[in-house]
Amino acid sequence: MSILTDLTPTALTSAIEENLFALFREIAALPGGELVETEELLLHQTGLSSPMFNGVSRTRDVPVEKVSRRFSQPFFWWTGPQSSPGDLDDRLEAAGLPDAGRDSPGMANALADIDEERARPPGVAVEPAPDEAGLELWGRMFCGAHGAPPAAARAWIDAARRLGFHDLPWECWLARIDGTPVGLGLSFLGGGVVGLYGIGTLPAARRRGVGSALTLVPMLKAREEGYAAAILHATPDGELLYPRLGFREYCRISRFLGGV
Repeated sequence: MSILTDLTPTALTSAIEENLFALFREIAALPGGELVETEELLLHQTGLSSPMFNGVSRTRDVPVEKVSRRFSQPFFWWTGPQSSPGDLDDRLEAAGLPDAGRDSPGMANALADIDEERARPPGVAVEPAPDEAGLELWGRMFCGAHGAPPAAARAWIDAARRLGFHDLPWECWLARIDGTPVGLGLSFLGGGVVGLYGIGTLPAARRRGVGSALTLVPMLKAREEGYAAAILHATPDGELLYPRLGFREYCRISRFLGGV
């Protein structure tokens, strides 16, 4: 998809989901992955241990139980403006799929509006995780910052291993203070925009600009590559940070955990 230059609310609302859908297509393209894309749904499976790598999205009036039976491992069911019916979130919970992040703000920001001075808070260095050792460290940061089980981080490392740790379709980022790793993030170019995911800071390093740096440095890189907008799905903590960096809410994105 070409770079998005239409930054109207309608276009940005669509891009918030389209970036996510593009990410799922890349995940499904991993060796051993599977993609099913129809008018009714977008489904991806890899067999990797994280539900991020097995899921269904953009569903349109599909039977919940029938779709759920297609998975043999935990998966996420994502909903947003392009999903139907309107009460799908309630139906998923009623079917026994617990809330795994309901009504997260879908936000976007024009890259032309980046405050360059805030992009590099003093003392915080942000760099890509370039190899297997860097990704192993990224995984440890992921678990420490988000309180996630090891399997959640391991899936990203195993995905990179399937690609030989070369030419990954996404970029993993590490933040350091005085050389000490303190945070992580992930960026992905798709749907015409740059998407920011998994941004987190170790508890001991919070309120020192780490989250801001992990958000803004990938945005600057995307701007250098010609992109005009960034999107993300805010966590409760991020709802306070991202508006200060110029992000505005355009929609709500939910996910539910199935297969458990």
